[in-house]
Amino acid sequence: LLPTVSDDGAGRATFSFMRDPAKTDIDYTVQASETLLVGAWTAIANSTFGGVTVSTGAHAIAESGVSPVSVTVTDEVANPDRRFFRLFVELN
Repeated sequence: LLPTVSDDGAGRATFSFMRDPAKTDIDYTVQASETLLVGAWTAIANSTFGGVTVSTGAHAIAESGVSPVSVTVTDEVANPDRRFFRLFVELN
């Protein structure tokens, strides 16, 4: 399934994706930016070696399910003029 972006009702974006905790050779990093320029992306959450997704700042993380795990990251930036998200997936 593809990641989705929605509004939490309080002006903050939520970015949701699925991950398989059995895939310990895959790392997931959620990145955000106010532009699409190279070098403007910041990691806001990550999961390594099949582990729990953790925030790299004040972003709220919710996980549910067992396999696959549904992950929802709520952005700490409220009511931005624009905000872009992407999911960076790599083999470790």
